[in-house]
Amino acid sequence: MIDVENSTKPCGKCGQCPRAPGQRWCRACRAAYKRAHRQRTTAPNPVPQAAPSTTSVVGNTEPLASPDVDHPSTEALNAYRTALAEYERARGLDWRRQRQPPATTLVPLLERVETAKRRCLALGVRPNGKQPSPTPAHQP
Repeated sequence: MIDVENSTKPCGKCGQCPRAPGQRWCRACRAAYKRAHRQRTTAPNPVPQAAPSTTSVVGNTEPLASPDVDHPSTEALNAYRTALAEYERARGLDWRRQRQPPATTLVPLLERVETAKRRCLALGVRPNGKQPSPTPAHQP
């Protein structure tokens, strides 16, 4: 049942327009609130961006001549880091809620990580950032 007396009262927010039937606010105030609420709840969270580095990733402390120049070692290291990040993200999934078993996703990702790591090592770049330990001489 519609309260006729309620529709003659002014809006509880703006105080100018009559209330909508069964509501405390007028249609305009209610619609404005709904738009603002929808915008607040559906706005994506911004992803923090890392500041660009002016030094090369290979360990060179001199600034690069041009930031557009990609060296094979830098590309290999970036490929390794990307593959590792994808693998770690996939490892963190709740596999009980996935359609496929974990092996169908994790095994190819791990192979990509290992391939990228081998490429880095072939180019003389340590993907984990540690310096190589000296190889002990074989003692007879």
